[in-house]
Amino acid sequence: MILSRTGKLSVCHMESVDVLRTTKTKFLYNFSKKKYNREKGDSMYLELQEQKGAKKGLILDGELFCKCYPRDLVVAGLSSGADVTQEQLQRFCKEVLLPRAKRRSLALLGKQAYTKQMMTKKLRNDGYPEEVTEQVIVYLERFHYIEDRTFGQDYALYRIKRMSERELSQKMQQKGFDRETIHASIELAKQRVEEEAREHGEDVERTEISAIRIFLQKKSVRPEELDEAKKQKLIMALFRRGFQLSDIRQVFGELECVESNFFFE
Repeated sequence: MILSRTGKLSVCHMESVDVLRTTKTKFLYNFSKKKYNREKGDSMYLELQEQKGAKKGLILDGELFCKCYPRDLVVAGLSSGADVTQEQLQRFCKEVLLPRAKRRSLALLGKQAYTKQMMTKKLRNDGYPEEVTEQVIVYLERFHYIEDRTFGQDYALYRIKRMSERELSQKMQQKGFDRETIHASIELAKQRVEEEAREHGEDVERTEISAIRIFLQKKSVRPEELDEAKKQKLIMALFRRGFQLSDIRQVFGELECVESNFFFE
């Protein structure tokens, strides 16, 4: 996968030409996951339902299957208020929804990096059925447009100096990274920061200590110049961000307020 410094997908990556070559895509639905598991030749009643925006809800036997434009049915030779067979539905998904979902995913990746979970959620929210979404994810992973491990390493490295490990871990969980990727990414980021410090002849200190110092620098405060109330407020702010009290004490110095006034209920 070719990314710019901002994490956007490079438009010069010509493998994207393959996105529209859906005729070579193996596209078989597993309808056993849904109630569309019928005998070959059985039909389902199709109708369109008004939705917010230009797209309409495509309803099969009373249940929402996907969102599409009314003209999509015309292109696929389908019509609202009529029956549709499994073969027709599969052809509709393969020839109409899948190419559009692929284009949509690449457009999203052109703006920012996505985890597998983020992209899946985005496509599902856009109204693409589960089976189409799965096919898009397979395609993106095949051509390395989505790589959770690489994305996780870059994400952790960029933020490790600005937040605690606990906060970073929580943010990565929200992005959809699994635990193994989160742990490996954070450890690698810490290692790279230490190596960079050695290369520049700087003192090597734990990344959380550095993050606390950077936090104080951004606040333009010096702990020794603060009164007791402001010190406590600053300590609580750091603690809520996931920093350990021992690390806060190390940066602040041996402050009595940390020992005597900081209580846990």
